Amino acid sequence: MGRLSLVVNSFRALSALVCASALLFSADANPLLQLDYKKPGYRAPFDKVRPEHLNPAADQLLASAKKDLAALKTSPGPRTWANTMEPLENIGRPLADAFTVMRVLESVATTPEYRKAFNLTLPKVSAFFSSLPLDAALAAKVKEYASTPEAAKLTGAKARALQLALDDFRRNGAYLDDAKRKRLQEINTELARLTSTFGQNTVDSINAFELLITDGKQLSGLPESARQAAAASAKAKGKEGWRFTLQAPSAQPVMRFLDDGRCDSREDLPGPGDDGDHGSSRQPSPDRPHSGVAQGEGRSAGLQHLRRFPNRGPHGEVRRQRQEVPERAG
Repeated sequence: MGRLSLVVNSFRALSALVCASALLFSADANPLLQLDYKKPGYRAPFDKVRPEHLNPAADQLLASAKKDLAALKTSPGPRTWANTMEPLENIGRPLADAFTVMRVLESVATTPEYRKAFNLTLPKVSAFFSSLPLDAALAAKVKEYASTPEAAKLTGAKARALQLALDDFRRNGAYLDDAKRKRLQEINTELARLTSTFGQNTVDSINAFELLITDGKQLSGLPESARQAAAASAKAKGKEGWRFTLQAPSAQPVMRFLDDGRCDSREDLPGPGDDGDHGSSRQPSPDRPHSGVAQGEGRSAGLQHLRRFPNRGPHGEVRRQRQEVPERAG
């Protein structure tokens, strides 16, 4: 009997060790759970994030954020900066950092698999963050602290932070009745979904656009490096000539250096939000019905649209997001 008990206990210990090792390996293998922006020179591991990392990381970080939120709302004792404002500032910060990495990759380097995972993650993350300024219990803790002698003595950045927190709760509906708060949170969550969908459609449209030029005379003024890149792009697609896209390395040399400033109205390609066909051979992409592919047929007018097209409507916003990637990673 003693030997059997020893075997059982040994098996249990081994099982616990295996489970612990699995959890440790899972955490180590998921780069979204290892972000550390406090480390000098730290860069976000964009190259290591895979679609299968998104939901597990979001679930784990979301559970941790909810735990921290509950701890703050139920914490006893007099309100102080240390037990009120500091925890408030840090609630969901690891989740926000991870989701920023997810969102940046979705904006600039998405794939069908990644987008599917991101769209599964988005609703629960946005629902959590949109619920914070609507949380009446959380607002009550901050309001209670604001009435303390310590809060009355705050100056500078701390006084401003407290005032902003109070304003946010009031302006975002924390003091509405339960039904109105619930409805407002539903609206905020849906707005986050629609905003993300709009951004995804914009990125798809930018990626789907191409302009093929077959007459080299229309490239006067372009640097040789830009010509070579456009020729290589066309060759990679099995086409003759020079291929231009709305990606910055392709479009920016055109916008800066192209000599020919004429614009043929027959090739006036409609930009985002334009209606009607102005004679361009703009055709919908079969896998992206909301986007189009423009063929310039070798005329100079098509290139002129690369000068203005990325600056119109939502395209300027997407380009600014791309420029922010190195700054956010550092």
